Amino acid sequence: MVHNITKPSSVTIYPPSANECADLQEGKSKKTLVCVASGFYPDHVTVSWRVDGVTDEGVVTTDHSALRVDDHYQITSRFRVQAKSWYNARARFQCTISFFNGTNWTDHTAAEVSGDPREKYMRVTHAAKLSYGVFIIKNVIYGIFVMILAWKLGLGRSAEK
Repeated sequence: MVHNITKPSSVTIYPPSANECADLQEGKSKKTLVCVASGFYPDHVTVSWRVDGVTDEGVVTTDHSALRVDDHYQITSRFRVQAKSWYNARARFQCTISFFNGTNWTDHTAAEVSGDPREKYMRVTHAAKLSYGVFIIKNVIYGIFVMILAWKLGLGRSAEK
């Protein structure tokens, strides 16, 4: 069976999952982006990640070998980034697949994904709600204190004697 050399037909980046983003625990300070490249033959590829146009070799986990799907290959790479990087709306993440076609390497870059500012908004909103709740409780306690003080001093009572 003769195979034609085929460059990747698809390179896609998936943002962190909703479940991962919903977890606000301090120990969960990293988010995972996933890059999937498929439709290439032969399986001579490397995967690299860029953040804001600069190659980043941070915490990257790429399949050891490409997975054969029918008569082509697919490879997956996971990129762990600091949560603060992901929640920066100006951050740009790219996955690049370098493919060797038998004579030279060619790069195939997925459309970039931007950081997600919504989570920061949710955290700020949550903090504001908490602050507002504390403010209300403080004012209720202050009101009770003033009422007790007025009662002890006899303010508001009519002159009975």
